[in-house]
Amino acid sequence: MPSPSVAPTPGPSGVDDGIPIAGSAAAAAQAAAKRKKANEIYSQPRDTGVGMHINSQLAYLVQFIKDYNAPIRLEDLIVRSGIELIRTPGLLDLFNSHDRVQHDTKLDLYSYRHDFPMKSKAELLKHVKGYAPRGGMRVNLLKESWSGAPAAIDELERENEIVVLRGKDGQGMRTVFENNVKDAIEVQEEFRGLWHSLNVPPESEVARDLDDAGLKRTSKTEVAPAKKGRQLKQARQDHQHSLARARYRSQQGFRSTRKVNYIYTHIALHRIIND
Repeated sequence: MPSPSVAPTPGPSGVDDGIPIAGSAAAAAQAAAKRKKANEIYSQPRDTGVGMHINSQLAYLVQFIKDYNAPIRLEDLIVRSGIELIRTPGLLDLFNSHDRVQHDTKLDLYSYRHDFPMKSKAELLKHVKGYAPRGGMRVNLLKESWSGAPAAIDELERENEIVVLRGKDGQGMRTVFENNVKDAIEVQEEFRGLWHSLNVPPESEVARDLDDAGLKRTSKTEVAPAKKGRQLKQARQDHQHSLARARYRSQQGFRSTRKVNYIYTHIALHRIIND
């Protein structure tokens, strides 16, 4: 059933005074607006999930440009992050001086400074070669620096420039190494024959040969179970008591030694005087 039309409330002079009739839709809307206004807390900033401390806002901004992983204008950064970077006193200076923030003054663009900045396949290979003395480079580290790293790694692997260590069943690239041996090493047939002619003796013969040579066989090391709860607390107390006893004994020994030295010195002086 449609709701009946609500007539405005006439004033004393018969003119509408703008006050809605109680129970009408206009009155309900006005009451809801009042409740919403009453629930507003003007002392709180906009809820960005960051906090009011300037260091918290700085850390959030640095993490934002890292996740964005592309150059961004300052105005767009303010809009996307929801942080008043310019209006907050001192925040812009801290942001510009941060060691992870890179500012292109010509284009006025901000970006995250990665440990290994790269934008091409050649630069990726250069980083891998430079990192070779320390081992292989993690693929996740390369992907953070450049989104096109996985495709470049596949191309370099096909070109036999790098060696890729993958996960189980060859799925997922884990680590990248420089390929120092690009050409296959040809193994002489004589060496192949010697290699395959060596047979591993049975376990019983190995044990007997070790015994004849006076060598001991390795055995599985039994690891004592970790102490828990009261046992761990008691062990710590015993350790502290043993340290206290050791300190006491050392002090007593030092005092005894000093006393003996004093006696010998007194005897020596007595002999010198008497002589």
